Amino acid sequence: MTHDSTYTEPMDGRENAHAHKPYSVAQGARRTHNSRWAGMKRVHLCEFEDLPVFPSSIRNFMTDFLRHALTRAQVSDAALPVIKEVLDRSKTRRIVDLCSGSGGILVDILQRLNAEADHPCTVTYTDKFPNIPAMKKLCQETPHADYVAEPVDATDVPPALEGVRTMFLSFHHFRPRSAKAILKNAHDTEQPIAIVEVTERSLANLLLMAMGPIGAWALTPGIRPLTAKRLLFTYLLPVVPLCLMWDGIVSALRTYSPKELEDLVADLQSEKYRWEIGKKPAPHGYRITYLLGYPKS
Repeated sequence: MTHDSTYTEPMDGRENAHAHKPYSVAQGARRTHNSRWAGMKRVHLCEFEDLPVFPSSIRNFMTDFLRHALTRAQVSDAALPVIKEVLDRSKTRRIVDLCSGSGGILVDILQRLNAEADHPCTVTYTDKFPNIPAMKKLCQETPHADYVAEPVDATDVPPALEGVRTMFLSFHHFRPRSAKAILKNAHDTEQPIAIVEVTERSLANLLLMAMGPIGAWALTPGIRPLTAKRLLFTYLLPVVPLCLMWDGIVSALRTYSPKELEDLVADLQSEKYRWEIGKKPAPHGYRITYLLGYPKS
């Protein structure tokens, strides 16, 4: 069985956007496979928005802010080439977005993809806990879009939902066993998948997440709809900013590194499927970590 997966690792252990060398996942798999999950140096603390009892309105205010902030930060500039690559390699223009929430950066990516191409991309928004009003709004903002009103489990996607599976800023919510199940389901059904994360376990990113309340107070006036309830829980009772700070820090601590993603796909290999893992610089000091999987043509 051949193994054809690589990610790029900074030379000499330093970050350098222009100097990378290929690193074989097969080599890493031999090094880490025996340790299984013991080598996962991540902390899986609880985020407020993961709690079933967490108020849906506060959760929606938080996801609205994240989408607004990441759009303003132009994070999609780094993610766009990654999504274009997996679409081209998979020879499809259909996207199935998992864990959609309020849409994240996908709306901006789709608008730019469709502006550049003669044949538009279609997208289906899904979530295990679908926010129907948010999904309806996404479909209004995104041409050629629909949504699934029923819960969709990312570890067991219905066969009818064919296309590039995307997960933006959501993969870190899953513990290693579930994360691997998501990748295994894509691999076993020979469906392409693209995972993009903006957080990472670094001091700079942790400090950025700790400044979440400042960002919430500064950017909330630009979020629509700007309701009295949103203003109340952002300024007078700052529940949203404080929860954003905690969840942001926890997200950074949960995020899988490229080598940890390598461990997840170490035994998901076949001659018909390829994995790519890497990091890319993004505007305003962000960096994205990505994982692509797609059938070989």
